[in-house]
This record gives sequence, structure tokens and C-alpha cells, in this order.
Amino acid sequence: MAKKFVPPNWVKKYGEERGIRRLRYEMEKMAATYPHFEFNICDGDTLYMEGFIVTAQKNAYRMRVYFPEDYPMVPPIPVALDPDIIKLWDDSGTKHTRGTYKDGELHLCVIQPDDKIGQGWNPNLSSVTMVHFAAKWFHALEIWRATKSWPLPEH
Repeated sequence: MAKKFVPPNWVKKYGEERGIRRLRYEMEKMAATYPHFEFNICDGDTLYMEGFIVTAQKNAYRMRVYFPEDYPMVPPIPVALDPDIIKLWDDSGTKHTRGTYKDGELHLCVIQPDDKIGQGWNPNLSSVTMVHFAAKWFHALEIWRATKSWPLPEH
């Protein structure tokens, strides 16, 4: 027996038909841009996608992007899943993150919510944009590891 489709929390809130169109758009855009990312559901109805970013230094970093209940009016939440990165931030006490999220995942600071510094969010952007921002963060991490200077704007 096939499972009944249960829309993610934000799809229901956004409006069923409109939300399904947006979900289809997100999935098609991700498949074309980052085909190794997979969409999943956790906590009953929270949509997330998980995959990895490969930097210019050829390092791969696992990440996840959560879609909050008010998506796309609020940005998706990018998190690092690699224990060594989480430990590095715990040990160094540096900024550039928004602390931990869910089960100790490192919430990356990739946008400025009030648009004063750096890139802000608007509903016309997609989850692909958030993965692009996270890729910049992982590249900046590698520069910071080598130079101890963070190359992106401070949020």
C-alpha cells in the first residue's frame, strides 16, 4: 500500500496548491543545480534537504537545509553536519554562526536578516540560493583556517 503524501508544514501554511507548486519548483531547481542533495521529512512534517558541498580545495562538507514553517517568507536554515566543524566552532568561540540547531548541528550565519550587512533574504530566492550562500561560508571557513581572518562580511 502506497503512503499518503503529507505536505511539509510550510506547504500547508503557504496554501496547498501554491505550496505544492513552490515545492515542485524547489525540487526541480535543486535537482538541476545540486543533484546530490536529497529532500526528506523529519519531525512529522518538517522538510529538509541534505547533501554535500565540495570546495575549491576539494574538501567535501555535509550540510542540511531546513525549511521553516513560514518558508518562503523566512529563509531556510543551513546547518553544518560535520563533527569536526562543530567542534572547531565550539572550541574556538568564533562568530560566523548562529549557534546550534536541532541535534547540535551548527547553524551557519550566511545571511543578514535585517539587510544591513551582506545578503538578505526575500521570498523570490530559493533553497538553491541558500546552498550557494552556504558554499561561500565553507570556502570562507577554509580561508579562515589558513589565515585566521574571516573573508566574508561580519553578520
